[in-house]
Amino acid sequence: MTGGGSLAYQLYSDPARQVVWGSWIWALTPRPPEIFVDVPLLGLGTTTTTIYGQVRANQPTAPVGSYSSAFSAAQTPFRYRYNDNNGCANPAGIQGTTSFTVSLQTAKDCLVSAHDIDFGNRGVLSSNIDQDGQVTVTCSPLTPYVVALGPGGANAGPTARRMTKGAESITYGLYRNAVRNLAWGDTAGSDTASQTGTGHAQNLPVHARIPPQTTPTPGAYSDTIVVTVTY
Repeated sequence: MTGGGSLAYQLYSDPARQVVWGSWIWALTPRPPEIFVDVPLLGLGTTTTTIYGQVRANQPTAPVGSYSSAFSAAQTPFRYRYNDNNGCANPAGIQGTTSFTVSLQTAKDCLVSAHDIDFGNRGVLSSNIDQDGQVTVTCSPLTPYVVALGPGGANAGPTARRMTKGAESITYGLYRNAVRNLAWGDTAGSDTASQTGTGHAQNLPVHARIPPQTTPTPGAYSDTIVVTVTY
């Protein structure tokens, strides 16, 4: 990678990516595949074979950027014969070379998920009722991101959201800190949360509170919040 960093990958001789494309110049197995070309008498023959590449999974901390791996002529010899009496395993086989490059461009990316917040079963709303939830964000390493929480169905402010049941509602708020004095909304530079990606999942607690208020009729009250990650 330009500027540092690496990605593990492998080359295979089969589309299922089970048989590693080996070499005659190393002591390890497997060997490279044998490829046969039908050549007419006093003519020329051509064939095409596919090299199947795969970037290994579970490399979340690889920095964003351009990656490449160059194979020079010295690293890509191929042996050939005009018959198969001895096979290409014999080092005396005629040898040619070529070269190629394996490359990949990685881009900034983020994934987000959220846990529901359930205040449970409550009676008279005469005092604060607190509950916590969580937003989980996984972003590419060194990628700054901002998490905004939408106003909910009532389109109210971050501390005046409303869970509804028909025409009735219960007011509640969402906060960035446990003491619940930093509201969490969707106004950039004001009440959003910021982090920098590491390639791993980062958990951001969401602190909720129902303040004292007139208690509506019993029933199930709910609201839906849209989580937006900008990066």
